[in-house]
Amino acid sequence: MAKQQSAYRAHFLFLALYFLCNVTLAIHSGENAGLFIMLVWNAFLSFLPRLFARHTALARSRQKRIWIMWAFLWLIFWPNTFYVSTDIVHFTGDTFLKKISYQETIYSTDLMLWAKCISVVTAILYAVLNGVKSEIAMERGINSGKWKQILFRAVCSFLCGVGIYTGRFLRLNSWDIFRPLKAASSFRLLVQSPKFISGFVCLFAAFVFAALSFAAPLARDHTAINN
Repeated sequence: MAKQQSAYRAHFLFLALYFLCNVTLAIHSGENAGLFIMLVWNAFLSFLPRLFARHTALARSRQKRIWIMWAFLWLIFWPNTFYVSTDIVHFTGDTFLKKISYQETIYSTDLMLWAKCISVVTAILYAVLNGVKSEIAMERGINSGKWKQILFRAVCSFLCGVGIYTGRFLRLNSWDIFRPLKAASSFRLLVQSPKFISGFVCLFAAFVFAALSFAAPLARDHTAINN
């Protein structure tokens, strides 16, 4: 319990410092102010699956059926973790380097541009780490053999791909699942082709599945070393 409380304090400290840094950047950035605040919100949303996975495990260990509610909350908020990787689109139009001659390349000396880079990459790393750690925690709760765990990982990866698409293109949030009319109206406004939608979902599902598959053995090695 003390170890878990220490982990929560670390998350709180990170989010607090990230918030302060991004607010400072927002004040001095002008047009990018909204982006810095949004990154803090996305980082916070990526922490919630860690919390829900923890409560799912605790409820199951105490034989309480409420674990189903925590697992459901984990599932609908989990895509927020890998979704943050798409925030790289906010570099559109930014120029980090330019060539002034055939042999010479000059890098940007705009400090706010590099600060934006650090802020976006930090959010992505933190969010993806939360996604990986929380899924591994949920996966460990399946005591039905390796193949069922892999199937669980594959299903979650596909659903995450769907969630990333609906979040980025349809602008739906996790809690919109409780607002079916809004969700239905968003789907009626689809402008992308079925080929693109299926390709986008499969691309991100593959990315998520690969990240989880590579991370799971590392997590087991880390546990073995600590033991």
